Amino acid sequence: MRVAVEFREESWFTDETRSLLERHRAALCLADSPRRKQPTWRTADWGFVRFHEGRGSEAPGYERDVLQRWVARIADMWPRQGDVFVYFNNDTAGHAIRDAVMFADIARGAGLSPTRVPGGNKPA
Repeated sequence: MRVAVEFREESWFTDETRSLLERHRAALCLADSPRRKQPTWRTADWGFVRFHEGRGSEAPGYERDVLQRWVARIADMWPRQGDVFVYFNNDTAGHAIRDAVMFADIARGAGLSPTRVPGGNKPA
């Protein structure tokens, strides 16, 4: 079973917490939110990224350049064949759908293999 944890209180970001997550191969949810700062720890061989709210001209939607930086970060942190689950919940006015499609397009252009569902690219 895979477990991802999204902390919303800065006091959790300690060496002890990181070590505990790594020992149990639990992923720290890398949450993109203008309301809080967090470290970018890779604590498992898989990842979990959550987009809460963009800050650009079409907020809460995301600007393309912000998503490009996230794709590059993901590509640097995990191997190409690794599982990284990416979720958008900035759904006001349908931004989540638009942003997910744009993210997948950017990821494909960077040589990654986005799917709509886990395991979507694996042979049956």
